[in-house]
Amino acid sequence: MQKINLKKWHRSTIYKFYQDQDFPHFGLCADVDVTALRKFTQQKGSSFFLSTLYCIAHTVQNIPELKYRIRSRDEVVFHDRIHPSFTTPAQHQLFSFCTVEYTKDSVDFFQRGKQQIQNFKENPACLSEAPRDDVIYMTCLPWVKFTSFHFAMHQPKLDSIPRFAWGKLEHHSQKTLMPLAIQLHHGLADGRHLGDFYQSFQDVISEPGKIL
Repeated sequence: MQKINLKKWHRSTIYKFYQDQDFPHFGLCADVDVTALRKFTQQKGSSFFLSTLYCIAHTVQNIPELKYRIRSRDEVVFHDRIHPSFTTPAQHQLFSFCTVEYTKDSVDFFQRGKQQIQNFKENPACLSEAPRDDVIYMTCLPWVKFTSFHFAMHQPKLDSIPRFAWGKLEHHSQKTLMPLAIQLHHGLADGRHLGDFYQSFQDVISEPGKIL
């Protein structure tokens, strides 16, 4: 983790501009082509959910603007590695929050992810650990094909953790599309960086065998 010198930071002016806005977040939702990823997981008998989650986390590692976090009005830090923190189903149609450490070894990640999901399915909890900001928040709504998404948050001016949500798959001719929504703090990232993420993510899931 690196503390950012706000006086020398290249985003200093933009960061200050958004500091005092009541809701300094922006987001969008776009379809991504998951045809290759879906086929890959079916052939391997692996989890499409964990594969999607891992591919998102993998892509985030290569987008620096998604790794900044606001600790206080005058403190911004940069994390070398970001981990997925996601919702997982629990008993009685409830859900739990679950965090799995990201590693480049996808097999190891999947094993730990499956174990964590099972643990929280049997012992649901909203807060599974001490608060941390070296994470991204993620959720899946496989029942709904949505075109926009709004995330709950506390203290929007300081909450700088990117949020991701994906929804129901839709089949069109030879393609399978999936809506993917993202919400970011505008003081830390811009539309260009969202574009970089979507393009990089599409590249990853178009050739999933390279990382899975």
